[in-house]
Amino acid sequence: MASVRTPRLDPDQVLDAAERLVADRGWEGLTMAALAADLGVRAPSLYRHVDSLDAVRAALRLRSVVELGEAVRAAVMGRSGLDGLHALTDAHRAYAKSHPERYLAQTGLPGDEAMREAGRRLGEAGYAV
Repeated sequence: MASVRTPRLDPDQVLDAAERLVADRGWEGLTMAALAADLGVRAPSLYRHVDSLDAVRAALRLRSVVELGEAVRAAVMGRSGLDGLHALTDAHRAYAKSHPERYLAQTGLPGDEAMREAGRRLGEAGYAV
């Protein structure tokens, strides 16, 4: 009898699945059971790859702030004044339209060191303009 092997997962695969679930079902739809089903593993097996649902949510929120920061920084590079301000707001708007659930989740986040750093980098783009 052949044994069934749990697929190897890496953090990016888990976050990609979490991102899909949040986009399709909202933050309430991101559960360990739904995440495990999307990844093709049993829910108890998922705990070998992640600490908790809160940890997955925090990592996805951090990913969102980092992505937004990169998009905003790229948009305002070499711009200033009104042109820079428009580039900054356009980048925010574009990110919010393409990732509405994730964009809204950035407010009121717990402030661990990684999140503070991502927020600082995002804020630098606005200060530069």
